[in-house]
Amino acid sequence: MNLLKQIHYPGRRTLENLWNRLYWWAKTKSYEALPSQRTLIHHSNWDYLIILDACRADYFAAEYTKFLPSSYLSFAYSAGRDTFEFLKRVFPDYYDLVYVSGATPVNSFVKSPIEDPFLKKYYGGYVPKEHFKRIVDAWNYGWDDDLGTVPPKEVTRIATDIIKQHKEERIIIHYFQPHAPYIGEYKLLGYSGTEAGKLRGKPPDMKIWENVKKGLISIVELKKAYLSNLRLVLEEVKRLLNIIDPTKRVIITSDHGELLGEDGRFGHQRIDHPKLRVIPWLVIKRKGGT
Repeated sequence: MNLLKQIHYPGRRTLENLWNRLYWWAKTKSYEALPSQRTLIHHSNWDYLIILDACRADYFAAEYTKFLPSSYLSFAYSAGRDTFEFLKRVFPDYYDLVYVSGATPVNSFVKSPIEDPFLKKYYGGYVPKEHFKRIVDAWNYGWDDDLGTVPPKEVTRIATDIIKQHKEERIIIHYFQPHAPYIGEYKLLGYSGTEAGKLRGKPPDMKIWENVKKGLISIVELKKAYLSNLRLVLEEVKRLLNIIDPTKRVIITSDHGELLGEDGRFGHQRIDHPKLRVIPWLVIKRKGGT
């Protein structure tokens, strides 16, 4: 059975059933047999690579057709279990790429004046600035203290300007959502206001996980907020695609997945779990492009 071929065409079976079969396959066999995301990134033809932070394959598969144009969906094996691992393993050398970053760990600082000990712990000497032609700190320019993060509309705004400046460049556009805090229609905020301003650059989701573990947030509420956050960012991706030249080749993926109570775990810990390692790989069908 070639499960991956069936995933490409969701009309043949429901996406929910496909994911259940993929999850069973991943748990009982080896999700490492999926295509390597690192290989796909470096050997696929793309002009714009859109990354949705902490985007689960199952949630994405169930929602993307409501927002995005005709496209070709498959799944891949993520290079990392968090953004730090993803970046170090996928981009270990220097790359002639522009990186629009809505994620605080991917910044243009040589040594972050905001949270150097934290970045040093997880990067282990890796400095993102040294590996890309340019990193645009969208997370900093578009930060919202009331939300405790950068909303996706700000990443779209900044990415639009960068695309105009670098018309012939290959660009990575990294949205922070659906990663917590959850700022969609159903909100679950972490740090906000003055507290968020002081903590800019630090993990913005820790307070949420603490409240979940204390029983202040239920699993049902958590999943509802995550889904709402995913829908929020997909709406922005849709808007960005309407701006991008239709002849350009666009791929949408994630740096890693997210645990929402599976096996009693939350967030993205450094453990090997299919909900963390299986990520979407969506090729947008464009006029004159792929």
